[in-house]
Amino acid sequence: MTHVELSLSTSVTPDWRPPVTVPEELSRWVTAVVESAEPALIIDASATIVATTPSCANLLGLRHPWVGERLPDSLHLIDFTANGAELPEPERELIPPLLAVASGRLARGLMRVRTNAALAAARGEESETRTLDAIATPLHADDVAVGSLTFFCEI
Repeated sequence: MTHVELSLSTSVTPDWRPPVTVPEELSRWVTAVVESAEPALIIDASATIVATTPSCANLLGLRHPWVGERLPDSLHLIDFTANGAELPEPERELIPPLLAVASGRLARGLMRVRTNAALAAARGEESETRTLDAIATPLHADDVAVGSLTFFCEI
């Protein structure tokens, strides 16, 4: 007689993306952001998302898992025209999180994002357009910007 034994455990979806190595200079900031309830995001000098809060990922319309993706490639940035056209590549590089790293200085500005349509559909929602106030500060190590910490607020 055949015997089948069934064991139930929590489902774990593997993430096939290589793990993100957090530079030592950013590790304390990553801990602070991960434990925060505020919409916050940390990127490294190559614009790779190192850490974000769930509220930030939701606000920006990021797909999960969002860590390890390049920020400009992950966001659906649109311009401020009535029809909300795709933001041109040169302007994508001027959003506050990227500008803070590039300039090594505080950056603040408005961003307009459209939430991921596939993500919204999976949640039973419609894609939304959001205007966000972003305040980004560079994170330095040895007087060089190694990343940025950005806080977002929907307006």
